[in-house]
Amino acid sequence: NGTFGVAKTYLAKVGETSYYTMDEAFHAVKAGETITLLRDYTTNKVQNSGNESFTIDLGGFTWTYTGTDVSSAAFEINYPNVTLTVKNGKVISGSMVGLIPTATVKDGTITYDNAGLIFDDVEMTANGHSGIETNGSNTNDTVTLKNCTLTVPNGYGIYFPSSGKLTIENSTINAKTMGVQVCAGSLEITGESAINVTGDPVPKTENDGA
Repeated sequence: NGTFGVAKTYLAKVGETSYYTMDEAFHAVKAGETITLLRDYTTNKVQNSGNESFTIDLGGFTWTYTGTDVSSAAFEINYPNVTLTVKNGKVISGSMVGLIPTATVKDGTITYDNAGLIFDDVEMTANGHSGIETNGSNTNDTVTLKNCTLTVPNGYGIYFPSSGKLTIENSTINAKTMGVQVCAGSLEITGESAINVTGDPVPKTENDGA
């Protein structure tokens, strides 16, 4: 009719309900459910786990996190006793891809114990100083890479100082300074996995038991 408008495009769905924003989908998803991406997504906001375990199915699309804060990641745990699963697609991060941190508050530290990150069939690029990290104050954390590729062109692949378990299954890590550093817990590498480091050795300066 000679006029122009803007048509919104759905970003994600939970079950049969579609949403325009990730915030809407995140607040709608329940424990055990899946947020399915419907198109490529670019954001400068960290995607937190919340207090329930759920899955993000990338649906073959690309999730781009543009944040560059070295203490943040595209996907972060922010409650104990939860697992966040990301699968089936591509993740590009300006910092880390995944993080299980601790939180510093006025009265001390909040630990995220018994928490987990699972990446399944995901091609990941972390353009910060590392790819995936946990915090040594946490207990019984788990990180799992299954059928994944993690590339960290400017830093190290995975830093795992928590008690718990790091599992690398049929996955490849390409890093510059260090492939995997495990300071506590256990490490299991299975299947057709490979860890490649391209840079020179880095002097160990921290007394962290690597």
